[in-house]
Amino acid sequence: MEGRNGIETGQELYSRNHSTKIIYTTNFGQYCMDAVNTVHAFAFLEKPVSTEALEEQLQAFLRQYQKEEVRLEFRNVSYEENGVLSEKPTLLLTVDTILYFEYIKAKKKVKIVTENMVYEYPDAISGLEERMQPYGFETSCRGILVNLKNVAKTKGYEVALKNGMSVPLSQKRVAQFKERLNEYIHNSGE
Repeated sequence: MEGRNGIETGQELYSRNHSTKIIYTTNFGQYCMDAVNTVHAFAFLEKPVSTEALEEQLQAFLRQYQKEEVRLEFRNVSYEENGVLSEKPTLLLTVDTILYFEYIKAKKKVKIVTENMVYEYPDAISGLEERMQPYGFETSCRGILVNLKNVAKTKGYEVALKNGMSVPLSQKRVAQFKERLNEYIHNSGE
C-alpha cells in the first residue's frame, strides 16, 4: 500500500467512489471508529476472525449488493453508435443491464452485450469469470459469461435470454450451468 495504512487507503478509495464497500480485518481495534466514521466501512472485524463472523459479513454484503444497483467500471471501451466507432476511457455499467460477455479471441477483447449496445474492451475472460461470479454470472460455454438474472430458460445446448436472444450452452457445462441457475433463482427469489 506504498506506506499507507488501511484507513488512509480506505479514505482514498472512498474519495474516488462513495459506493465502495470495505470490510476491515485487523489486530488494531482502536481503528474501528476511523474505519466507520471516515471510510464508512461496511464491517470491522478484529483478528483472529472466526469463519462464522467473516461468512456472516460476506453474506450481509452480498445481500445488500443484490438490492443495490451495482455499477462496474470498464476501461478503454470501444463501441459503434449510428455507424460511428467511438471510444471511452472509462465506462460505468450497472450489473443488471449486462446480458452477457463474450471473449473475442482474434482481438483479445471482451464484448459486453446489453439490451441496446455492444461494447468491447481489452481483457481476459478468465479474470472476468472470477470478477463477475458474485454478481450472478455463469459460463455457458468457453468464452461466454451469462448474467443469470436475464436467463429465461435453457433448452438443449442453448440459453434463451428474457429479451429473446440466445447464447450457446456447451454439453460439458449443462449440468453445472443449470445447477448454478437454480441456485441463483432460489437465492434471489426470482
